[in-house]
Amino acid sequence: IPEVNPGEIKASKEAGDYTEVQNIEFFAESGAEIYYTTDGTEPDADSGKKYSGIINIPGNIVIKAVSIKDGVAGNVYTFEYNIVPYPVTASHEAGTYTDSVIVEFRTKNDKDLIYYTTDGSEPDRDNNDKTIQFIKPMLVTESTTFKAVAYKKAEGKGNQPVEIKYIINKSGKTAAPVFSRPEGTYGGPVSI
Repeated sequence: IPEVNPGEIKASKEAGDYTEVQNIEFFAESGAEIYYTTDGTEPDADSGKKYSGIINIPGNIVIKAVSIKDGVAGNVYTFEYNIVPYPVTASHEAGTYTDSVIVEFRTKNDKDLIYYTTDGSEPDRDNNDKTIQFIKPMLVTESTTFKAVAYKKAEGKGNQPVEIKYIINKSGKTAAPVFSRPEGTYGGPVSI
């Protein structure tokens, strides 16, 4: 248990961005009760929920908390937690390639939505019309710098963009076709 000054509230984990669901504990001085809200309103003994133990943080949330001891309220503390996707990685490392490279973006969670830009701007699916949603692997035949970001779902905060740069040197030869699926018989239509 951390040392806590009168009227102060401390959390077991700092406010910020995390890639996994978090369990947070709050601490106040001995004998104080903690009240909190998650709807943006200022907490007090009447409007806040009384803190009774670990709070599970499955998604983005702002917690406002106050400690009350002997009827005297301390300052309101704000803790903002965001559950963001894992960083975007590429199927091929950034670097130099001859003629082309097939690039696929991923995160550790296959349900994350990935967006990218190629013009040097920051990818932002809501505020940048140069942002493209990654759907399937792509053949890169020209030197390109991607900036990619992932979002957990249709709404919410994305993670920090990563920059992945591919330099394509031309060999002067015609490249053989490259297919994303092996040759074979499939039970229905497939995309290659």
